[in-house]
Amino acid sequence: MRHLILAILFCTTLNLAGQELAESKFSQMTLNSITMDELFSQHSDWNLFKTKMGNPISESVVPFDMVYEIQTFEYSGAVFTFSNFLRPFDFGKVVITSQSYAFLYDGLEIKVGNHINTVSQKFPNAYATRTNGKIYMSHEFADIVLRIYYDSGNVITKIELFQDLI
Repeated sequence: MRHLILAILFCTTLNLAGQELAESKFSQMTLNSITMDELFSQHSDWNLFKTKMGNPISESVVPFDMVYEIQTFEYSGAVFTFSNFLRPFDFGKVVITSQSYAFLYDGLEIKVGNHINTVSQKFPNAYATRTNGKIYMSHEFADIVLRIYYDSGNVITKIELFQDLI
């Protein structure tokens, strides 16, 4: 029973802390030159993505089963994955480990190398509940998560944006 209560409290804390990526501001958030509207749009495709982000260092396609596949674009300091699970071009995840990529959310630049306390300006609840070198923020209406990792010096080391469909 105690474990159940702790699990519920943990999930509630993550949920309350995370519901800070406001829908209107999130849709205008950019990662370098691509907006979240473009990245998550059902009308996006590989060519639009490459036009906005440039040619990747490598591309790979991995069959998921008989019908679906996962496509990965690797850049220097960033890896993007897409699938054709729900539609032909379905964003799955980006992992950023380089200062060459920056999210811009309502005037706040979130990038590797920045001090984690800059996040507290726009996301005070998520910042207050950060643990074990991570901050979680989720979209207020969608299954989209922004996870920011930081080191013991409170410097951002990695950023992940992904759809949490589970």
